[in-house]
Amino acid sequence: MSKSVRVWDPFVRLFHWCTAALFIANYALLEEGSRPHRYVGYTLIGLVLTRIIWGFIGTHYARFSSFVPAPQTLKRYLAALAQGQHPYYLTHNPLGALMVVFLLLMLLCTGLSGWLLTQDGFWSDRLMEGIHGTCANLVMLAVGCHIAAVIWISHRTHEPLVPAMVHGRKPSQWPPESADD
Repeated sequence: MSKSVRVWDPFVRLFHWCTAALFIANYALLEEGSRPHRYVGYTLIGLVLTRIIWGFIGTHYARFSSFVPAPQTLKRYLAALAQGQHPYYLTHNPLGALMVVFLLLMLLCTGLSGWLLTQDGFWSDRLMEGIHGTCANLVMLAVGCHIAAVIWISHRTHEPLVPAMVHGRKPSQWPPESADD
């Protein structure tokens, strides 16, 4: 029987779900420019900055060095996908890891441009509104791709990705060894 490994620590899981909920609230529910929208945005900036710091000093699997792929790793992964294979990764697969980096950067850009909109006269409001809206839309598009990829991978490999992001544990290998092996 395959052992399970704690891959995502409580902070990473809390960050993931809080960021998702707060971003959706700001994107779809709260009025742009309202006080609640700004405060949720400030909270998101704080969460993202904390996650970036945690990516350098946090637990082993939370560190960027444990999952951001080298170019050769990405190339091998893409070649495997092209051949109809889906290699197992204990943390994020290479494309998932790049998605994490992209989402963090776009969330930070969305928050920073939103904050700059509150600073009178320093930046063009029109420019910052454009950057803010574009970055927020890119985050939403990336989230859609992320969800689709999780559904596709879970369906194709039967790997329990969503439960792992709730309890933080993944099998050390996939598929797990059967009891008769």
